[in-house]
Order: sequence, then structure tokens, then C-alpha cells
Amino acid sequence: MPAPNGSLLILSGEIGSGKTTLLQNLISDLKSVGVQIRGLLSPPVFEHDKKIGIDLVNLQTGEKRRFAGLNENESMELATARWGFDSEVMEWGNQILSHTDPCQLLIVDEFGPLEFERGIGLVQGLAAVDQRHFQCALIVVRPGMLAMALNRWPDAEVFPMARSTQVGILSSLRERILAILHGSIAAEN
Repeated sequence: MPAPNGSLLILSGEIGSGKTTLLQNLISDLKSVGVQIRGLLSPPVFEHDKKIGIDLVNLQTGEKRRFAGLNENESMELATARWGFDSEVMEWGNQILSHTDPCQLLIVDEFGPLEFERGIGLVQGLAAVDQRHFQCALIVVRPGMLAMALNRWPDAEVFPMARSTQVGILSSLRERILAILHGSIAAEN
């Protein structure tokens, strides 16, 4: 197999550690310095301080759709114990992820049991990461899935985080991504 083209970074933290908030801040910061970003963000939807859903945001266009709601129908194919996923929005997300290359920075928030254990979900994101048609990718994987991610992508750099380390991890990721992108630009010249 040929050497991968792009560098891969994994952001890993437990539920509620602030991964998506960190990504929102990072995306805003990187876009302000001209970084071209593609992929998907999965921000939570709250009602009265209770998480009731998950949206899916196309990072290239900003378009947002409701991706998941609380799982009240345990027979749904696209479901975890907590969330039921909208199959049409899942397909929309997969279409976005199948058209991300080439790009400077690919972000996928997040890969979980659907993708790693069941082979469904945002599988085009897995394929996009495998193909490495980016300069850098940043993917989100919870600690329980991290071993599976590293088995698939052993060269990935892992950035573990907790809410208390969010500011430091944000700075570290920004510096690392910019170093990778500047290194790629220098290598092309």
C-alpha cells in the first residue's frame, strides 16, 4: 500500500468533554487565517439544558440539518442506545464526505459504534480518511472507540482531552494543523 498523503489527528474525549465546542472555536480560528475546511460538525441540540438531538453541519457551506434525536424506537437500524439517526440526513452527510477531496483540512465529528462496529453510518468519512486526499484530517473518536481507530490508522496522532484541558488542546491542535499545512505548502514549492 502506498504511503498516505495526509496527516491524521484524532481528538478523543468522553461525552460532555467539550469536543464539539473546541472544534467550533478551532474552525473559526483556522478559517480566519484562510484554511480551507471540509467535512462535518455534529453540534448538540439542547432544550432546557437537556440534550435532545444532534445536528449535522456541512463545513464547506454552513448548511445544517437535524441528524439525530433521542432513540424512542429501539428497532431503528440507524440507532445507538441513546440516539436515533435520520437516514436521509445520514445519506446527505455521506454525500458531503464523498466529495471532500482534495482539501487542506478534513474534519469529521465523530466516528462511533455505527461506523467502527456495524459498518454503517458516516462510512464515506472512513473512506475519505483512508484515501488521504487531504493535507490534514482531524477526526473525533471517543476513548471507547480509540483502539479501533488506531488499528485502522496506526500513524494517527491522538489528542486526548477533558473539559479542563480544552484551552490547551485547542492551542496544540491549532499549532499542529498549521505546522502540517505550512509543511505541505513548503514541500510543494
